[in-house]
Amino acid sequence: MGKAIVISGTPGVGKTRISLRLASLLNAKYVNLSDFAIERKLYQYFDVERSSYVIDEEGLRREISNVIKSYGGYVIIDSHYGD
Repeated sequence: MGKAIVISGTPGVGKTRISLRLASLLNAKYVNLSDFAIERKLYQYFDVERSSYVIDEEGLRREISNVIKSYGGYVIIDSHYGD
């Protein structure tokens, strides 16, 4: 069973750079949560006004949990989602 390290914060503060570096140092799997959700269609709809996807939180939680459980090491999750 893997373990997750979540790096979260506002856009532009260096989350991705730190996450990628940490993944490299720990030989860990890197997951950008926004890309992960969109690639797997884990959203309810696209909000045109905000130019953003509204994420299916339960579906995303389930899918990322499966990735963490199936991975043998650390999973570094890069996200700007608050919860």
